[in-house]
Amino acid sequence: MIRYRRPPKPRNFDDRMQRVVERAANRAAAVEKEKAPEPWKHYKRYFRRAQFDKCGYCECTCANHPGAVEHYAPKGQVSRLVCCGDERSGDEPEVLERNVEVCSSTGYHWLALEWDNWLLACYRCNSSWKGTLFPLREDDGNPYTPSVEDWPRRLLLNPFDHDPELELGFDHLGAVFPHNDSPAGRATIDTCGLHRISLVNLRRRVAHPADSEARKLRKALRREAWDKVAARLKPLVLAGRSCMPHAGAIRSCLRMRTGLTWAQARVLRLFLRQVKRFLLAIEHDRHMHAERALRWMRLLYASPLAPRELLLQAFCAQTGGSEDDLHA
Repeated sequence: MIRYRRPPKPRNFDDRMQRVVERAANRAAAVEKEKAPEPWKHYKRYFRRAQFDKCGYCECTCANHPGAVEHYAPKGQVSRLVCCGDERSGDEPEVLERNVEVCSSTGYHWLALEWDNWLLACYRCNSSWKGTLFPLREDDGNPYTPSVEDWPRRLLLNPFDHDPELELGFDHLGAVFPHNDSPAGRATIDTCGLHRISLVNLRRRVAHPADSEARKLRKALRREAWDKVAARLKPLVLAGRSCMPHAGAIRSCLRMRTGLTWAQARVLRLFLRQVKRFLLAIEHDRHMHAERALRWMRLLYASPLAPRELLLQAFCAQTGGSEDDLHA
């Protein structure tokens, strides 16, 4: 699970939703009842594009697991998880011994047509596991009426509002765990079934080789072998891109083994590429190219995401320069 940028609200969206509400009111007053409209289905393409056609919870591609626009806060009833249950493996995995109890029959109905309450989720996460669950802090186990005051108490991670990398961790075998015993991480794992065996097996295919590369990267960093560092960074940075399946597991392995976030690793890789271009330009007396590479290095060094200590070490070791050269 990773963070995405929420797609911008389409033009005239609010007006369209207002017309939906008015038509629904007219149907409610009619003698013959019609099926309630589901306008969110028409906006699925926006979320598929923003999430790179991946489920917002498990990061499986929705090309293999049919995706739908899911309501982060349930629009109908709200349930509470009693027993997490497990998954029976097979061609069509089933959820076994999972028990929930209804704690509200109304749900967060006023958020049903809110753009900020929508995201793309696969069928397994949305219907088989999450359903109408919406975990809250300080839940006393009694029935309650959903209200706007519940929002600060929410535990379920939203890939548009939260940074899951701070709450979830993954090991080299694809298993997921709450990072630093995060309550939000634990609640999200249990609610969306991120621990299910079929998903762990899928994550293992990318996490195991990523963990091996991260170990080699750690050794190269300790030895300050910058050519090897650049070589080890490349597969990790590419595999950890937001468009790649289970990028969250890749980023977690990188962070656990090296202490670098994916964003920092990306900046470091770009910086090392510019150092290499700088040295080649100096060697061939191409001063304009060298100055351009140096400008890029200064921009990367000034980035708030930059691991400055590492960048400075790499720059001084390879060019013989100093920190003043990166500030000039």
